Amino acid sequence: MQPAPARRRSIFGGLLLTLLGTYFLLANLLPELNLWSAFWRYWPALLILWGVARLVDYRSARRAGQAPPRTLTAGEFVLVLLLIGVVGVISLVRQIRTDPDRQIDLVLPWDRAFSFPEEVTSEVVATDAALDILIPRGNIEIVAEEASQIRAVVSKRAYAFSERDARRAADQASLRIVKTDSGYALQPEWREGRRLGNIYFDLTVHVPRSMPLRIQSVRGNLRAAGLTGRLDVELRRGDVEIRNAGSAVRVKLRQGDVRIHAVRGDVIVEGPGDLVEVSEVAGALTIQGNFSGPIQISRVQGETTFRSSRTNLSVGRIAGQLELSGGQLTLTDSSGPVSLITRSYDITMENIEGELRIENRSSGDIRLQFRRPPQQPVQVRNEKGDIELTLPAEATFALQAIAQRGEIESDFTGAGLEKTDREEAVELRGRVGARGPNIRLETTYGTIRLRRGP
Repeated sequence: MQPAPARRRSIFGGLLLTLLGTYFLLANLLPELNLWSAFWRYWPALLILWGVARLVDYRSARRAGQAPPRTLTAGEFVLVLLLIGVVGVISLVRQIRTDPDRQIDLVLPWDRAFSFPEEVTSEVVATDAALDILIPRGNIEIVAEEASQIRAVVSKRAYAFSERDARRAADQASLRIVKTDSGYALQPEWREGRRLGNIYFDLTVHVPRSMPLRIQSVRGNLRAAGLTGRLDVELRRGDVEIRNAGSAVRVKLRQGDVRIHAVRGDVIVEGPGDLVEVSEVAGALTIQGNFSGPIQISRVQGETTFRSSRTNLSVGRIAGQLELSGGQLTLTDSSGPVSLITRSYDITMENIEGELRIENRSSGDIRLQFRRPPQQPVQVRNEKGDIELTLPAEATFALQAIAQRGEIESDFTGAGLEKTDREEAVELRGRVGARGPNIRLETTYGTIRLRRGP
């Protein structure tokens, strides 16, 4: 009697450890990607991996003449459940640490949404009064009017198994306009001090056009247009859209998209968040924090500043566009000094007028193109990658280019330039023309290309 063929062991455990080790390493090295929250959203991919591993096990066992591993083992089942639970706890703890006032949603999978409308109106308000909108959850739309009172159209959205239960929950809170030291506050009034997590307040708030606003919400989207007073927004989770603002705008959020267009004052955006789109700003623009989505900026009259764990950038004035997306950083049509310290970006800049300083502290290529001869110094240092600089044919400048373990190519020639080949570096030094700014280019494991443009 022949012994039963040996049962093949599953590769799922090894694949899982490899995947998780890589994932956790990236989560620590690249915090701007917000991978902990992504895991909680896409954890069903583990089940797909589990199924793929089973198919590979089955085919491999048939080729080797072995018995395939068991379809489901108690150990693997417990491992996946334990992993999901542990990562869920980690994600929740991280959110609570960064947001001590976080309110937990109490919406169950079988609950349905029911809406109950109401309206709140204030008396005539003072011209210099400010309004605080303090809503725990719900979408907010601000309508600016030539009026002298505050009017809020409210739709209380309650989640429950039945309409009766939803109405009972919605009756626990009513929206009120109350007077404060600085003006007025629009906020819910809870019965018996209860703050339920299954009630949302969807608002359309009509306000005097010049009234300063401060808006705070845990979850929900905000839309505002036509305001001439200062606008201060704090959202923990939600999208923000602001258009045609006549004064300063500040937006602070933890998760969500920001779209701001046509602002006559300064703009401040504080993350972390996702996508950022800002255009037509008459004042200065400041963006701080890590954002996982693209950042698109265009037509900013004042200085633009961007600070994150990866990038430190300042631009004097942007007449064209600045975009950071998918490992690409592109800047076109700017004036004034440009300073950039970053890592792991492919950098493209065109039509830059002003002093330029770039330091890329990791791998990436840098491409610069000047439509006019530069009048200010240019200094570029690339840790690893190519540098390509295109200058007009009539440009004059003093050059120092050094390629460690790389090459240098130049369309500019003449007695004023001297190329030196050393053991581990190539250097091109000298002057083109009688005058012009200093240009210093330095890279490692890459090629420096100096191109002559039209």
